[in-house]
Amino acid sequence: MSELDIELLSKFFDLIIPQSGNMPSASEVITIEDVEKLLSGTHKYIEPLSKITDFARSKISVEAENELKDNYMTEMLLVMESTMASDFSMFVELIYLIYYSKGQVHEKINWDTDEWAIKNRMP
Repeated sequence: MSELDIELLSKFFDLIIPQSGNMPSASEVITIEDVEKLLSGTHKYIEPLSKITDFARSKISVEAENELKDNYMTEMLLVMESTMASDFSMFVELIYLIYYSKGQVHEKINWDTDEWAIKNRMP
């Protein structure tokens, strides 16, 4: 996937994880480089994200890309979810995977990522 494709997808991030209370929005913590790094480590997201990108590009013009309104983008996400559920699910999974891998998010939710910590042990 090209950087331009990832930039287009990133316009949807905050609709999936908006800023809420003391929690940052997805775009506040996820960078283009984060997505590129994940895609280089696993290829399972490439085809679904390519389909999502193709769908989004088919619904907008390149000139209008910077002026996408939240209500139109939300409509697009709802259509993606209903017509290409598996691809949409992979898109959401990627966003959550990166978001919840960030140290600043761990701090906000008080998540101790030390799997050997006593409080993380299960009986």
